[in-house]
Amino acid sequence: MHAKNRIKNTGRWVIWSVILVAGALAVAALPGLRNPPRAVQPEAVASLTDPDAIVPPAKGADGYWKVNFNYLTAYEYQTPGAASFEPVQPVPGRKDGIPENIRELDGRSVRLEGYMMPMAMGKDGSVKEFLIMRSVQTCCYGATPSPTEWVVVKPGPISAKVKPAMDVPLVFFGKLHVGEVYHDSSFAGIYELDFERVTNP
Repeated sequence: MHAKNRIKNTGRWVIWSVILVAGALAVAALPGLRNPPRAVQPEAVASLTDPDAIVPPAKGADGYWKVNFNYLTAYEYQTPGAASFEPVQPVPGRKDGIPENIRELDGRSVRLEGYMMPMAMGKDGSVKEFLIMRSVQTCCYGATPSPTEWVVVKPGPISAKVKPAMDVPLVFFGKLHVGEVYHDSSFAGIYELDFERVTNP
């Protein structure tokens, strides 16, 4: 091939390459194409049922106060002895470090949406002891929760007959106690529920 023809052909390829690249960049820059909307995942849909807003408790017609976990967790609580790594004298019911608005919930009948985390199982498959967790991340996937992110369910004849139901949101009813909870001198939490019943949301 003549040298002049080779130069001409090479020039055409360069021009076409520039046109193709420029076209691709122009298409990618169009709104909605550069970052096409992604399908909403089931996890994202489920999280919408737990609003970010801190909703104050409200008493329902049934006499139960509707309590939101966001309200219960809207402050930092330090586990007794965590800062000094020193053992502490258990003081069940101690409310040091718990805000007054949270203390006001002590003794109230509440309804609280959360997730069940079994702690002890019966031979018949029932849950003898369990916690109410704020989310499945702390309930089932190993994330370390804050003491404000769970409620200890007080063992009793009613709670001992509950069937396990993990990974699904549930509504728990009972009388809430606010203050440090200890089991065998070990810190167990700051919220405890005298369990009455559980339903679906």
